[in-house]
Amino acid sequence: MDRFEWQDYTCENAAQDEKDKERRSKAADDTQILFRYVGEALPPVSQLPIRWLAPDERHVFNAHLRLCGQHKMSVKDWNGMMKEDIRYCGVFVDGKMVARACIEKLTDRYWEVSDVRTAKEYRGRGYATAICVFVVEEIIRSGRIPTVRTERTNTPMLKVIEKLGFRPFDENKEKKPGNGSLS
Repeated sequence: MDRFEWQDYTCENAAQDEKDKERRSKAADDTQILFRYVGEALPPVSQLPIRWLAPDERHVFNAHLRLCGQHKMSVKDWNGMMKEDIRYCGVFVDGKMVARACIEKLTDRYWEVSDVRTAKEYRGRGYATAICVFVVEEIIRSGRIPTVRTERTNTPMLKVIEKLGFRPFDENKEKKPGNGSLS
């Protein structure tokens, strides 16, 4: 099965309206790279405590945003994200969510590993890799094709993507997910 992965560039607010998504999509063409999974298998899911956040755990998410130096998410934005079925998970250390990622359901076929972030003081411990494996496994279990995108300058995420067996997408050989071609 073909597997695509993209990593979403970090956003301060997980719930975006259509206009913002369109703007990001246009900007992504110049600043981001699409990667395709070519590995035989993903590394095993880590033994780290990784779990999905429940709809009533906005406070947990907001504590993580503070840990990352970001603004808290409003109830309205959190509820909007839940309505769009954007699902966040986190790596927990000493009761704190120290890393995050989410699934954005782009279409019925393609789901995106998105908003991958590890709090600064917890970087370099494999948390981004572990949480990406966790999310990709869930997408595959759901019978969907994972996608991820990252900025060309996001060296840590480029290393994670390579470690997981991804290679740059070849636009000359394959139809690129996005730009209306997702189905």
